[in-house]
Amino acid sequence: MTTLELTREESSWPNYPIPGAARTPRSCTTRRWRRKSAIWANTSASAGRCPATFARWSILITARSVNQSYEWVAHARIARTEKLPDDVIERIRTRGDLSALPPRLARPARVVQHVLAYESIPQGLQDEVQRELETNGLMELVTLAGAYRLIAGVLFAFDTPLPDGTPPPF
Repeated sequence: MTTLELTREESSWPNYPIPGAARTPRSCTTRRWRRKSAIWANTSASAGRCPATFARWSILITARSVNQSYEWVAHARIARTEKLPDDVIERIRTRGDLSALPPRLARPARVVQHVLAYESIPQGLQDEVQRELETNGLMELVTLAGAYRLIAGVLFAFDTPLPDGTPPPF
């Protein structure tokens, strides 16, 4: 077995470059991190192969599963502009039965729910979603669920507030 030897600088945390770390003073304010986390949460989710509707769908299911209000408000607004029906958005918000939706929406929802539950995605479901969204689309659904759960953690950590005048969604 080969042992990798690291210098003190390489083995201390963090041992990878952090964008902007050199410019950020040690006493960085929470307000700055709230702003950065809010910007991070609003980045485009539809840059890959997964259609924007399914990408947003994945993010909304994730935001609701962890009760992340900021993430929900930001992406529900975008979902409406992407023509995701209001009744579908409301069904996610109220934790309604997503399996009762048309299969084209229910299957990707089930994929995301398996990911959020730390469960293996049944092979039959993988095959069905892969046929419809291709391999990259399936991977993007899975990745978005994990990434936006991470983003939700950042938003919670810095108490990112809702925009002024926005009522809590749940």
